[in-house]
Amino acid sequence: KGNKRPRQSPDMDAIGRMRALADSPGGLLAASFIIGMLTRVAVLPFTYDYDIYHWAVVLQNINSGNGLYEMDGYYYTPVWGYILGFMDLVWNSFLSIDVYGTKVWELLGVQDFDGIKHVATVTSPEFNTAVKSMLILVDIAVGLVIRRLVTSLTGDNRKGDLGFALWFLCPLTIYMSSVQATFDNISGLLTLLSLILVLRRHHMLGGVLLMTGILLKLYPIFAAPVVLALIYSRSGTIRKTASDASAFIAGGLIAFLAIMGPSIADGTVSKAFTFITDRMGSGPLIDLAFGIVGIVLGLTIMLYATYRMAACGKERSDSEFLGLAMIALSGGVVSNMGPQYPLVVLPILCAYIAAKDGGFRICWVLIGCGCALEALALNNYSLLMSLASYGPVQFDTIISGLEWTEAEIVYGTSFRSIMNTVFSMVAMSGLFLIVLLYIREDIEKRMPKVGALLSRIRSGGDTDA
Repeated sequence: KGNKRPRQSPDMDAIGRMRALADSPGGLLAASFIIGMLTRVAVLPFTYDYDIYHWAVVLQNINSGNGLYEMDGYYYTPVWGYILGFMDLVWNSFLSIDVYGTKVWELLGVQDFDGIKHVATVTSPEFNTAVKSMLILVDIAVGLVIRRLVTSLTGDNRKGDLGFALWFLCPLTIYMSSVQATFDNISGLLTLLSLILVLRRHHMLGGVLLMTGILLKLYPIFAAPVVLALIYSRSGTIRKTASDASAFIAGGLIAFLAIMGPSIADGTVSKAFTFITDRMGSGPLIDLAFGIVGIVLGLTIMLYATYRMAACGKERSDSEFLGLAMIALSGGVVSNMGPQYPLVVLPILCAYIAAKDGGFRICWVLIGCGCALEALALNNYSLLMSLASYGPVQFDTIISGLEWTEAEIVYGTSFRSIMNTVFSMVAMSGLFLIVLLYIREDIEKRMPKVGALLSRIRSGGDTDA
């Protein structure tokens, strides 16, 4: 009796097996993939209604024989519409999704809230799963690109696997593809591929992909000046600089004309940028003031990164490029913060942590967790609408829950708005830390105490990633 080993629970056995798998060669990649996929499957039933409702409207418009802008419902540049159209073509060939959504009269009350937009038309579980599955495939593709980049930079497969794990297990990555169903991970993929191509001197193709990313979501434009500064710093001659920069710009122009050509021809260019024009000059004065401050800060960060890139010299240009592009993109997100927008910089941050400096993990934690919690606070009970329409949740639970989160607490603020502000500040601190940690040595020369504080913050991560 005394020699009997204590019986372990099945959960402990599973955890032990997963740890053993992670420690084996290639095991970290396999373990992170398994855990990431299981987590995504677990959260698939929860869906943010407003964004995915519009994706369903776009596809219904396309299937009725209309273009992207002939009927109301699509407010972006054509890139995401083309992707949705291709996805619909695949569905029509291999799947049978007849019902995209249903008007739920019991949920009409969700459309009355002023603080955040909701719709009572709830998309079907089949439609939600199909859209999210495509975005999950993009998550996998981004992770594999990060892994390949890190492995090529370090020659270490384990570090490449770490880069994949940082991306694929990030709460923000999981939430945006598997709950909110937004396409910012595609923007992150296009931006990362563009920077890799430029780094490998494929300037024209890099310009094509970066412009495609810009037309999908504007934030990649903040990396463009750093790319031009890289070309300048490593070319050595004016002629070579002009040649490479011309190739990069030409690639961008080719992509712009190919994507926007149909809109230019039929006069719908203004509709393609409705997502920008509708937000200009709207909202309370204090929000507009903060918006201007954010834009100034973002542009300042971008210009600083561009200056550093141009001044770093031919010998250090390639090694500094990813870090400075990461800073510039962080500035872009700072200029107009939203929980999904940091996905444009997150792939580069994951690669940088794995290949260059593990001390930046604190930024990963603040951005990844802060943005995921911010989105959860914003969406809260609305995530249950699909479960209420097609499952066990009661409609009254959603209405009463939203009333509680939207109720005024003090000076016109609600629980949702307070939590949104708190978690947004957490994520914003992570973006600013990216910049501060990168330039901490310069800061330490001028402000030793601040530099020492930054070094202590950085030491929380493993400096040897």
